[in-house]
Amino acid sequence: MKLVIDLEDPDSLGEEVMRVMEERGMVMVAPKRLSPYSVKEVAEAAGVSTSTVLRLRDSGVLKGVKHLGGRCLLTAESVERWMKGEDCGE
Repeated sequence: MKLVIDLEDPDSLGEEVMRVMEERGMVMVAPKRLSPYSVKEVAEAAGVSTSTVLRLRDSGVLKGVKHLGGRCLLTAESVERWMKGEDCGE
């Protein structure tokens, strides 16, 4: 296996190694979730209360979407960004 590394951008090293390993079938990456999360799912996954998740939604950190029946769900993108520690507020 040959891997070319650009030392001018050391932050890309992990991404490049994963890309090459994925191309060669050496690692499998879980598919990205597209369907929205419930408040309860996010609370359980993050180990926080549902009240905390609702405050995050109300403050704009997590993006809520209305679901049939008036139930509010949270977009997968905003939840994943928040779980990675990225600021999602607008």
